[in-house]
Amino acid sequence: MIPAFIQIFVFACMGFYPVGDKSILVWDMNWQYVSFFSWLTRTIRETTADSIFYSFSISYGSSTLGLLGYYLLSPFNVILLLFDTVNLPLGLWIVTILKLSCCGLTMYLFLARSFEQNRKDFLLFSTSYAVMGYNVAQMQNIMWIDAVILLPLVALGIKNYVKKKKFGLFVLSLAAAVAINFYTGYMLCLFSAIYLLAEVALDSEQFVFKKIFKKYFGGLFYIVLAVMMSGFSLLPVYYEISGSRMKESSLRSTFYMLKNLDSRMWELGNKLCIGTYNVHQLKSGLPNIYAGCLCFVLFILFFVSRKYKVSKKEKIIYAITCVVLLLSFVSVGVNMIWHGFAQANGSPYRYSFFVSFLMIEIASRQYLKIQEGQEMVRKKDAAELVNIGIAAILGAFLLYKGFVQYKIDESDYLNLSQILLTVGFILVWFVLLKLRKSHKMMIGTYKSYCMLFFLIIELGLNMGIDISHFSYEKIGEYQAYVQETESVLKQIRKLDADPFYRIENDIRYEQRNCNDAMLLGYPSITHYSSVLPYSVSKYASEEGMSSYPGSLSVVYKKEEANAEAAGRNGIKYLITKSLPDNMQGWTLFSQDASVNILKNAAYQPMIRFENEKCETRIESVENGKIATKLFNENEKPEKLIILIPWHQGWQLKLDGKDIVPDKYKSAMMEVMIPTGNHEFTMNFHPVYLKEGTIVSVISTVLFFGLLFVNHRKSRKRLLILPERGIIY
Repeated sequence: MIPAFIQIFVFACMGFYPVGDKSILVWDMNWQYVSFFSWLTRTIRETTADSIFYSFSISYGSSTLGLLGYYLLSPFNVILLLFDTVNLPLGLWIVTILKLSCCGLTMYLFLARSFEQNRKDFLLFSTSYAVMGYNVAQMQNIMWIDAVILLPLVALGIKNYVKKKKFGLFVLSLAAAVAINFYTGYMLCLFSAIYLLAEVALDSEQFVFKKIFKKYFGGLFYIVLAVMMSGFSLLPVYYEISGSRMKESSLRSTFYMLKNLDSRMWELGNKLCIGTYNVHQLKSGLPNIYAGCLCFVLFILFFVSRKYKVSKKEKIIYAITCVVLLLSFVSVGVNMIWHGFAQANGSPYRYSFFVSFLMIEIASRQYLKIQEGQEMVRKKDAAELVNIGIAAILGAFLLYKGFVQYKIDESDYLNLSQILLTVGFILVWFVLLKLRKSHKMMIGTYKSYCMLFFLIIELGLNMGIDISHFSYEKIGEYQAYVQETESVLKQIRKLDADPFYRIENDIRYEQRNCNDAMLLGYPSITHYSSVLPYSVSKYASEEGMSSYPGSLSVVYKKEEANAEAAGRNGIKYLITKSLPDNMQGWTLFSQDASVNILKNAAYQPMIRFENEKCETRIESVENGKIATKLFNENEKPEKLIILIPWHQGWQLKLDGKDIVPDKYKSAMMEVMIPTGNHEFTMNFHPVYLKEGTIVSVISTVLFFGLLFVNHRKSRKRLLILPERGIIY
């Protein structure tokens, strides 16, 4: 509940809806995700042209499996079914609150089970994890937070496997992570391999290579098993992204970049300060590793303090694990490996939450050492004051280096106030950590509550400062736009009985309207996402439609594409506030004070014969199925052009018999239709969904079989009487 309280309080103070007029919509949450979520809830609730596996609102039409696997498979999205498009920002805010709260819950479970203690002090660290800098930054990329929720469960599962030979939680949580989001799931698999090795090394009393090798590769087998169990999602999604911008992943370029170092990492320490996330950091900044000053102080003490009994082995293994992750930041090539052998397009270092997790785990270990030390022995207060004095001197030194030598005051993400605030909290944490519960001061008696109080203040300030660096869309503007455009769309559909045509809409400025077709539910060529097929983007450019470089989006611009080009691509209506300079081919369909609806006189159906003398009549488009009547009165077969992207998943039937389409201009479809009248149908089936499901079923059966065998072995070990050596 504490993470939820922090977020609600901060958002209320900063004027977010429902208290104020700000919505949670900012950057990609505004440009992409709200539209995707709107499409998802509409497709599930209503009967539309789209199916859950295919959408005509994604630039010319596209399979949605890539979109689902990257953005939309979080179980939290079920909550969004309670909200219509107008009120969807409120639903997204609630989902964000719940996700951050679940991060705290799973971290608390991890700490309680790992240390086999149920202490209220763990709330300090679970709250730090829930509201760490990474989560605050990714509130606008909430599909990645599911991995943050599952990470503590995966780590706990690894510990159970290493120490208790129990692998159930490890496999199930990792399989869920990969199935929900293949991208962050892949990162979690890489981290699991690193964390597993560290845990195996920690658990080994003596270095016996054979035993370590056996246990480690047994754990790697369970990672592979988890990936296979997610095959129902992973295989079809992988097929879809192989045709998108993500196919730019390259082993050659990645290994070539291994030797390239990011010189900015000398500034990484700055990201431990409060409020260092802004627009520039979002685009091409440093890793978000802030986890609170308390965790930073304890993290440092873990490695440098000799007062508390921390074995050299622990320090060395944890240090190596941290260094491996930090080197991933430094090497451009290794950083690309974490991102699927590709450069991240904005929001760099998307795996930085692993560093925060390790920092918090190490900090919690040190905290318990301190608590145990305070209960066993009383140290002189003079020694404590010396430590605090050293910390103050260190803070002053950092200020000098930062402002005199490196001129941090000129930085775009860090200023003197933030550093003073950070140093102030570091001093507060030093004082609170050194106070004993038996201390005469009142603050010493209620130490845990005081620490929680200051933690809430610090994390709340960090969230508030980070949020203040961004401009959020006003909820009133969003709702007014949705209601206005929905009204316009109803007007068009009421007057035009044709079931299948494209509409373009440029009421809002360019980048914000890229996914309005999915937001409001109409076929369009305009779309922006990481899973946009490359062939479609290329086709749009060749056809005179506007396409951004990098194959991330296709955007129709009335200034660049005339009515003839638009009509050739199935665009029948244009909703706009300003009339195009060239009105040739456009007729004014409807007009009011703010919106013009233009009808394209050069419109051509999306399913049409190349020979204009032949006729097509689209009967229905429902749940991704298209039924069309074809009339070829010529004495020879004629080419039927289908302005829908070619995809292996399309099943085309002519008079009930399967036909195989060819590619039209390397992207769309075409078939030859014999003379006469025909019934033509198109039905989309997800590719590799069946095969992926079979892999999932087989691997799941294998998992439960291994679980059963392991349970039997564990039971036998428990039932052996040591003195008699018999089994009951």
